[in-house]
Amino acid sequence: MQLQVAEALGQADGVIVPGGGWLNRAAEGAWAQAQRGVLPATLAALAPSARWMASVCTGALSAGLDLGLWLTERELGAATANRVAATIEYRPQTPTR
Repeated sequence: MQLQVAEALGQADGVIVPGGGWLNRAAEGAWAQAQRGVLPATLAALAPSARWMASVCTGALSAGLDLGLWLTERELGAATANRVAATIEYRPQTPTR
């Protein structure tokens, strides 16, 4: 898969919000960004035009892999998601079609 980014980005098709820092109330991370208010406001502004939004906690490897495979299936089809899962020798916790 190759990612090509145009010089000027338009509206986001999707948004992934990284996790981390929530439980320990870290000075940086998801909790700190939520407290500052900019992240929630930005997500609210993007929500009407984004096709999907997702987030996964740091440290949740299987959840991150499952999310990646779900997004692959959504955007590129089940056959591609299944090939990726086979290539990385991973059995999805939520089976792709």
